[in-house]
Amino acid sequence: MRSDVVTRIAQWAVLSLSVLITACGSATSTPAASSSASRSGAPATASPSSGSTSGELAVAAFSSSAPGQLDAAHGGGFFRFPSATYSADSAAQITPLSDPHRLDVWQTVARPVLTGDGGPSYDRTLQRWLPVPASQVSPDGTHYVYEDRISPPGLTPSTGPIMYSPRLHVVDPAAGQDRIVPSLSLPIAVGVVSYQADGIYLSAGCPEGCPPDANKLWRLDPQSGVVTKVTDLQASGGWMIANGSAWTAVNQAPSSSPPRFEITSVDLRDGSSAGWLAVIPPCSSFCRGPDVVGLDGSGRPLVELWVGDGVSLNRVMSPDQAHELGSWAAQSEGERYFAGGILEQSTTWFGTRKGLFAYSPGEGLRQVSNLPLIPADSGVQP
Repeated sequence: MRSDVVTRIAQWAVLSLSVLITACGSATSTPAASSSASRSGAPATASPSSGSTSGELAVAAFSSSAPGQLDAAHGGGFFRFPSATYSADSAAQITPLSDPHRLDVWQTVARPVLTGDGGPSYDRTLQRWLPVPASQVSPDGTHYVYEDRISPPGLTPSTGPIMYSPRLHVVDPAAGQDRIVPSLSLPIAVGVVSYQADGIYLSAGCPEGCPPDANKLWRLDPQSGVVTKVTDLQASGGWMIANGSAWTAVNQAPSSSPPRFEITSVDLRDGSSAGWLAVIPPCSSFCRGPDVVGLDGSGRPLVELWVGDGVSLNRVMSPDQAHELGSWAAQSEGERYFAGGILEQSTTWFGTRKGLFAYSPGEGLRQVSNLPLIPADSGVQP
């Protein structure tokens, strides 16, 4: 069965943006809603699509700079639905830390000042904004993890090329503690994937030369500093962790062959893996592969697929069976189209530069705002 599915996806990739593998009905994308943003902090209103959900979602503002350029500041606020109104919160503002010896560090404007590596996200447990993405906040909302890179002692950054060393910090905001995790075995070009109850999950980037352990997955014990490799599978994009599994796309083709990706899940208990969906994109060498950008309320992966100047969001219902939820004309610019992927009750929320989307099996995929917002909820509602 797997070879037949690979063939059909290959034909889809060349011919159209439809990824309807099984006969599950037609897929449509929702037109963009109209809105007007407010710079003064007053609510900005966007026309909502139909839907029965109601409540409030913390959101971060998309970067306003071009890809690869550093922003002067990030912000956020709260999106309320079904009224589809957005109110900016000045307490969400974060700004770059002015320290030439520490790279990629941000700090909150709100006091007490907290330090992190991005975001912001809103911690429902502590009822305050944190300078990290929601994925880097512990499940109970009491701690968060961030990475910085420091120059060697005694060297001045302006004197020439410097090799910066990575460090991981675990922060307890309530206690005012910022603790450096004692580990000498961090992967090269380490990056935080997710803070889970059983540890902090890490991956390694692919710097010049791309070391053998690039894009694999590790688990760090934040107390002891012990790092354990979870899997030798190498992600073609990034990892997404939820419900005891890690999800990614793996390129199964040899290095000299056209790419052949497989959406794969890894059991975090024992490192065993299972293939879910094979995808052959229409390119002969390098091209952007699929990304798992979220899970639905049933734990099924939601996959972003790129073909040429278009992107689609697809629900993988079971191994080798997927259904397109919507497609859009877009340029990847080396980054994911859908950001956030936060599951609140039975609804998965996504942010894009063209608007905020919500998906549930009962109501389907719908665009609820055309404001460029990223879901940013973390912690536990008191």
